[in-house]
Amino acid sequence: MALQSAGQITPLIEIASGGTLDIKAARTLLRVQVKTESYQVLESDSGTIFTNYGAGATGFTFTLPTKPTSGLFFIFANAIGQNFTVTSPADKLVANNNATADGLTIASSQIGAAALVFADGNMWYGISLSEAVMTVVSG
Repeated sequence: MALQSAGQITPLIEIASGGTLDIKAARTLLRVQVKTESYQVLESDSGTIFTNYGAGATGFTFTLPTKPTSGLFFIFANAIGQNFTVTSPADKLVANNNATADGLTIASSQIGAAALVFADGNMWYGISLSEAVMTVVSG
């Protein structure tokens, strides 16, 4: 159901008279985007897993949205043997015992390395999802 205007609610799914809705077959797919060069992450990308599969031999940067809106989250997964960096606005990332980082870099044990980045409305938080060494970028 969706609220169209004050006091007006409309269904998002309509079933014809006598029809049935089979929800056993329903499924949700993860949103995955492959990037091969630096990318400005958008708020609308929230929930996306980014990979660098097929990228060249040099590392590149994912830049987080300026505002750490509560509930936004992204996963960054390294598919090839290169560094990747996730940058935030100055002093707006909490990661690896640093409460005012400017970003994070995964630079060792790169293949298969991954990081989760989420926001609480005030700050971005970076968490390693693998055994890879995640270093912070300080301004």
